[in-house]
Amino acid sequence: MEKEKFNPVFAFGPAILAGALWLGLSGNLDRKSEAGDAFVQDNTSPELVLRDVEDGQLEKVASAPVPVSPPVLKKVERVPVSYKTNDGSFSGDSDKVLLARMIYGEARSESRSERVAIAYTVLNRIGDGKKWNGETVQDVILTPSQYACFNLGNPNREKLMNPEHKDYSPKEWNGCLDIAGGVLSGKFSDPTNGATNYFTDKTPKWAKNMESTGRVNRGPHTFYRPARRK
Repeated sequence: MEKEKFNPVFAFGPAILAGALWLGLSGNLDRKSEAGDAFVQDNTSPELVLRDVEDGQLEKVASAPVPVSPPVLKKVERVPVSYKTNDGSFSGDSDKVLLARMIYGEARSESRSERVAIAYTVLNRIGDGKKWNGETVQDVILTPSQYACFNLGNPNREKLMNPEHKDYSPKEWNGCLDIAGGVLSGKFSDPTNGATNYFTDKTPKWAKNMESTGRVNRGPHTFYRPARRK
């Protein structure tokens, strides 16, 4: 039997063919990788290459502080308070405002100490034990014929009902508000020694049954309080 001759093409052909295919595939992969790198660098390649996240990188991203927008500050417009009233009963007034009206109507042009003394007659009447003249700030001030500025027909009544009117004394009104608040809070002490009444002219009949506590810093008003029992 004749011996077959060795043919290298048949012997190594499959291996050579497989190697060629492998080299071609490897080249394509390298080109794809290069194209991906180009996309990452200059963002010009249409291919998107996914890369592995390095250890710890995800934690850094997760722990990054979230930017907080600064609060939006809204401009608050103050609505001016009006002390004008058409309510003859003064039912909408607080104790402070009503007391300020009384000071304004009775002694707005007087010294600070004089206005404090006038205001204290209201507080002293609350504790004088006479229920008929009131036991609250509002009751004392609004009891008829007690503080003349609140009497119907008195020229001061119109002024105290609209104390900020330009034709009156709007600047003095703020001072009366301050004194009223100071008296009610105890900021100012009583300079009248317990007086409940006062007058500026001739001694009235009601004063004959009371005792004088004098004047405050030589002011125009003479102050009186109920006579103390001996």
